[in-house]
Amino acid sequence: MTSSARNLKRNEQTGRSEQTGQGVSPDTTRQRSSTFPVSLVLAGSMAVLVLTAVAFVLFIGLWTSQRNTIDLLNNQLELIVGSIESDVRGYLEPALAQVEFVRRRIATGAVDPSDRQRLTDLLSGSLAAAPQIEVIVYWDKDFRQLVILNDSSGQAATVIEGGRDNSEATKIKDGRARIATGPFWDDIVFSPESGRSYVNLVQPVRVKGEYIGFLVVGVSLAELSKYVTEVGDLFNANAFILYGRDRVLAHPLLTQTHPEQSIENPVVAIGRVGDIVLDGIWSGQPAEFFDRAAKAGVNVVVSEVGDVEHVAFYRWVNDFGSPPWAIGAWLVSDDADEELERLAFAAAAGLAIAVIATLAAVLLGRRLARPISLLAQSATQIGALDLAHVSSLRGSRVRELNDQAIAFNSMLAGLRWFETYVPRTLVTRLIRTGDASSLESQERILTVMFTDIVGFTAESERLPAAEVASLLNEHFALLGGCVDSEGGTIDKFIGDGLMAFWGAPDEQGDTAIRACRAALKMVQAVEAENAKREINQESRIRVRIGIHSGPVVVGNIGAPGRMNYTIVGDTVNTGQRLESLGKELDRGESVTTLVSDAVASQVQDEHIVFEPAGSFQVKGKFREVSVYRLLAGEPVG
Repeated sequence: MTSSARNLKRNEQTGRSEQTGQGVSPDTTRQRSSTFPVSLVLAGSMAVLVLTAVAFVLFIGLWTSQRNTIDLLNNQLELIVGSIESDVRGYLEPALAQVEFVRRRIATGAVDPSDRQRLTDLLSGSLAAAPQIEVIVYWDKDFRQLVILNDSSGQAATVIEGGRDNSEATKIKDGRARIATGPFWDDIVFSPESGRSYVNLVQPVRVKGEYIGFLVVGVSLAELSKYVTEVGDLFNANAFILYGRDRVLAHPLLTQTHPEQSIENPVVAIGRVGDIVLDGIWSGQPAEFFDRAAKAGVNVVVSEVGDVEHVAFYRWVNDFGSPPWAIGAWLVSDDADEELERLAFAAAAGLAIAVIATLAAVLLGRRLARPISLLAQSATQIGALDLAHVSSLRGSRVRELNDQAIAFNSMLAGLRWFETYVPRTLVTRLIRTGDASSLESQERILTVMFTDIVGFTAESERLPAAEVASLLNEHFALLGGCVDSEGGTIDKFIGDGLMAFWGAPDEQGDTAIRACRAALKMVQAVEAENAKREINQESRIRVRIGIHSGPVVVGNIGAPGRMNYTIVGDTVNTGQRLESLGKELDRGESVTTLVSDAVASQVQDEHIVFEPAGSFQVKGKFREVSVYRLLAGEPVG
């Protein structure tokens, strides 16, 4: 029996004693003086319970949203800097490959440098193989030079037999080359002939251990600036490369030769580029909340230009000679501020809900005698965050009880609104595991699937909207069941296609096999559905599927008011490209399924058969992707 029930029974017994004329003992008086009215107990209990539940949801929700927001911002900056650095390295790597190729041809005796025609052919061919290299020069140990220049079309067009070059700069390069054991990045130089500045890679040349000269290849700073600008545009950021702290190597404003570039000053000073954000990069304040990015070597600073706040982020790279390069970008910080402002709004809204709910519980507790059981059950469900199963209180003809029901239902609606901001499943998982890191953004190896209906746009144009919706609902029910049966997670529905993945949130060691089985089940489901449609004299449905495995960022991603557990990364883009590639490889089958070599190499199952489809260049990938066709074999159980 609860304390409230005992108090109620005690009061009833006291009333009967007074009615029968019996006296009240001192002990009974002391007991009555130490008890509280049932309405006060219920009101207080309800207030504490509601306040605790709301405060707990508010704390967990704000803490989780803040961590997710900060982690997302850190991941975004790391991703942008890492992508720019990776692309710059990829842009300059051909220079290393070409000087090594030329060196090897000379060192092995395949080309005699004294044969100027053969040497010219060798250098011209190397230049044509790497369009980003604009100039290649060979100096022998007597400082006689042979210069090959590219024209605007990227073909070797100009050959200059320059005679002896005894300049101090050439002697310095020669001295460094004599003691170097391999290629090295040298100082930036300006060429009066082309009117451009170049990043220089020097390669010493030796035959049987004897030094005979050196090679130099040059990559134009203007072309490097164009490439860096394109990479930055992918992230809506202003990408740059600094040459030390006081000069700018590549920048969107340096895609043409700067008027101040010269032999004495081949690299433009940071204050002469015209970028007011870069002008103040060293006087900016270190940004808060970016400790994780700092551990990855990414420096983040905040500066104000006028009334606008900007975030600049960069990483020092020492692989291209001295001084070191600072590779990074800057962007306006409005997006980050907006997300943090949403957190502040959520905190204020949550506190308001807590105060309103507590006051309502105290005021209405005096009238909670009859609906006490239902109210206690509902309060318990709220405390367990089971808002989906909480029933609204019924109205009453008694004004006070009716007001109580209205207030409770309003409180419940407020809590459900808050639940849209912080998903209940997320909070429930946090309560169960006690570990928020299980839902934080992290990198994993997953398998992703994309599907699409062939020719659906034309089909939908001739059907009423209701029939289009019905067709899609039935189609997604079929495909979704196949994904669920293999333990996959449906990420989202995109038009007439779906995106699903395997390996998260729970780790799965056989994600590729599961995805392929799901695809084979989709073949069976689509063919069975087409058999029904043929009976009803309806057009057949044909589907394209793309499957790829690789690293992705998985976790809670989004804005505070709209958080999704989803995946992002190049693997997702490649999976979608494979599905689109099905247009070119369509053989008229009900389902065309293309998988990457990353998927096919993982699947060791005699019931899953692949057929090589070739290697293709897909959008967004520098290298071709080996593609296989998944064949429909024996029925999948």
